[in-house]
Amino acid sequence: MAWARYVFFSAFLWWCQLLGISVLLQASLVCPQESEAVAFTILKEELTADTKAALGWATDDDIWRSLRQTRYRHWAELFCGKAVLSAELIEAAPESIGVSIDVLLGGLCHDILTPTGLATFILVILSLVRRGLAWWAIPCGNFIWLARGHTKRNWRRPWGNILRKDVRDANRIASRTFMLCRLCVARGIMWVIEQPMTSLLYRLPSYRRFHKQKPTVGGRPLKRLFLWLGYFGHVVQKPSVFQMCCPILEDMTSKRPPNASGKSKVWQELTLRTEGPRKGTYRVAGLKGALKETEVYPVGFAAAVAQRVAEHLRKLQLAIYSGRI
Repeated sequence: MAWARYVFFSAFLWWCQLLGISVLLQASLVCPQESEAVAFTILKEELTADTKAALGWATDDDIWRSLRQTRYRHWAELFCGKAVLSAELIEAAPESIGVSIDVLLGGLCHDILTPTGLATFILVILSLVRRGLAWWAIPCGNFIWLARGHTKRNWRRPWGNILRKDVRDANRIASRTFMLCRLCVARGIMWVIEQPMTSLLYRLPSYRRFHKQKPTVGGRPLKRLFLWLGYFGHVVQKPSVFQMCCPILEDMTSKRPPNASGKSKVWQELTLRTEGPRKGTYRVAGLKGALKETEVYPVGFAAAVAQRVAEHLRKLQLAIYSGRI
């Protein structure tokens, strides 16, 4: 069905070009979800009064004024941790304007669970140029299999034990991120969400609702990308899944690291094994201090992404100068 829809729109756009119909009409056909009206609806209906107060929004006109402000940033790394990707983006595209957001950098002002923090995230998204990039590295510690002993998450109950505050907070972070990804779609901003392969984030009902909306950016639908970060120099193999509307990364590839099929010495140093409840079984727990190191992107991966983003930004500037965007 998706293939037939693609063929239909491709043929129709070719016919539009023959008739000289404007490029703006073509863009509206290719990107049916890219709309300031949709962005306005998201901001009006899905934000609490506290968040709107933090943004200084008292009326609908305030929201419209924010939507019409100058868009000047080219990229944003959200939940950036040590900001390895940001550093590579600055080096690869020094002329670009970007921002790194994380509680380690901005405290409560960068905490998406607070009204002020959510307001910061929203202002960052609103400042991104059309076809800019929002990179989301949502904290994965509450969603991976090593944490399932206390989170009680599983394939059928990905929301886990909601009696625990840390589980509820992780679910709220995910839900707010997906809402902001919808805002990215409405603003024509490319976005990427990265998670380890064992994460149950993509099984959450909030993500599945978002996925069913079939988001597109620039006419390109949501894609799934699998990469071994160990191929790029990570200390462990770290198979990772990227859900994204970001065509510049769709053809990235990696090879399975040599030690991926065996027990890595580094992996053994990062986990603690104890005897399980039944004979022949064992429990595995991650060592918090050590596992924090595995959350950092390898420089090789960050550099590969940054090079692609830098090339995209150069093409984007040419398109803007020539009037095509």
